[in-house]
Amino acid sequence: MNALIMAGGFATRLRPLTLTRPKALLPILDKPLIDWLISDLVDSGLKNITLVLYHMYDKIVDHVSSSWRGLGPLINYHVESLPLGDAGSIREIAMSNGVSFPILITYGDIFSKINYRQVMEYHKKMGGIATIVATVVEDVSRFGVLKFGDDNRLIRLIEKPKTAGKESGYVNAGVYVVEEEIIDLIEPGKKQNMARDIIPKAIDRGDIYVYRYSGVWNDIGTPSDYLEANIQAIYQLSSEGVVISNNAEIDKDVEVKEPIYIGSGVNISSHSSIGPYTVIMRGTSVGLGALIENSLLMPDTRISNHTVVRESIIGFRSYIGSWSRISKGTIIGDGVVIGDKSCIGERTIVLPFKEIYDDLCSKTGRIIL
Repeated sequence: MNALIMAGGFATRLRPLTLTRPKALLPILDKPLIDWLISDLVDSGLKNITLVLYHMYDKIVDHVSSSWRGLGPLINYHVESLPLGDAGSIREIAMSNGVSFPILITYGDIFSKINYRQVMEYHKKMGGIATIVATVVEDVSRFGVLKFGDDNRLIRLIEKPKTAGKESGYVNAGVYVVEEEIIDLIEPGKKQNMARDIIPKAIDRGDIYVYRYSGVWNDIGTPSDYLEANIQAIYQLSSEGVVISNNAEIDKDVEVKEPIYIGSGVNISSHSSIGPYTVIMRGTSVGLGALIENSLLMPDTRISNHTVVRESIIGFRSYIGSWSRISKGTIIGDGVVIGDKSCIGERTIVLPFKEIYDDLCSKTGRIIL
């Protein structure tokens, strides 16, 4: 069976993190998201994989070509000349590459531990024209809600329903297995979406079954989703919620609170407090008396002495000066320099490669260009 990974989106809600890399290369515990996904597909026996790309496609091709060379899977690349939506791209590949059906389709912004082998076996057993993986979320308003009967036949897919408040329910988990009948419903050369345009039509064509999945699942659509995916990954590696590299150097009097991830080559100095819900990626250094909680620091970041970082994400190779404060909800892009005794107000977005030496604590919700 062929597998398609849809990884061509712009990921605008994750900016500034995705101004310098595509979403599929965002690291989850120092491992790019795309590598987690390819590993799971290969472990499930899927070794013929096509990556469907558009935005910053060259970065994904360079990474995957280097990281997966000679490791087993046959990986192909389909670079769109014009974005046609996920359905339009699927049709182009199915028609031009002569892939065999059924096809498994997933997305490069999903972090999960779905057993794809079980999904494929379920699809074969049920005998429908498609299978959709469903998972339960607390707030369905961001997703496609699945309505299905006791026999797991899909009755209706409601894309991003308006709700009076948070409502839980089964949603589209972003994994399909499709037969050729689905491809016949996709119009050539037209931008189309699987969930919005194709699946509703397919319900009238034949049986679509829902595979119920319960387990780790995160659609990395926002910075808070991205942090949450990293926290979920910690518990995949350690039931105690503590993953600390043997190559990390942590002074004895550092306070560490789980869940916590500390990567290779990280250095944390005395009197600091790290965690909970914190990810510190490889090569990062944290100075004396720093406080970091509910935050994610990307590789090679420098946090100076007596600095506070709360509920924030700091990009690659950024520098935060001494006695500075990064307030909750802040997202700092790659290569940013924050000077000593500076303060960044809540919900601030700092674009990559900026220098800031001011007190901006009172200015919240800003985008610093």
